[in-house]
Amino acid sequence: EKIQEYLPQGWGSAGYTNVWLGTTCEDRKHGFPRVDALRAIPAKVHFVSCEPLLEDISDIDLSNISWLITGGESGRKARAFDVAWARALRELCAKSNVRFFVKQMGARPIECGSPLKFHRTTEGKRDIDGRSMDNFPADLRIQEFPSTGSTEIDETFEDEVPEEALDAILNWLQKYDREDSILTHLAECAI
Repeated sequence: EKIQEYLPQGWGSAGYTNVWLGTTCEDRKHGFPRVDALRAIPAKVHFVSCEPLLEDISDIDLSNISWLITGGESGRKARAFDVAWARALRELCAKSNVRFFVKQMGARPIECGSPLKFHRTTEGKRDIDGRSMDNFPADLRIQEFPSTGSTEIDETFEDEVPEEALDAILNWLQKYDREDSILTHLAECAI
């Protein structure tokens, strides 16, 4: 609801090509009004983060949304994440031509009323928050990114950022990357 107040002058009717706007939508009560507010603001890419997803929201209106990210909650006090909710969103995204990204299963994923069991990752690490795709159900190993349909972002980025800055960003991403595929993707883009 506050994005509109903070948009820079010159935002215009389409926004800046290198700025994506998003909001969280964990449930109907709190999330649906945020998505409606987001949709009303011009942007090259609108995205919705349904993380942590706390209920089935497969009746969400995805008009003017380019990307939907979903996942379960992490931590000791995590609430349950029913993978059926993610599957319903996957189907809705496919019908709505929206890119779909499963970030993590969270600490308490359930399927058909039973907890999903996590196994060690292929690197032998524990996966207490379900971040490794090794522990995703096979049909939810989806991490799509929206296409802006333009190379303008890349050209602008390359022209304005010195190579030393790109190296510093890459080093920072690698230092803080904890099997997070978004950071890995960003690091690859920076190269």
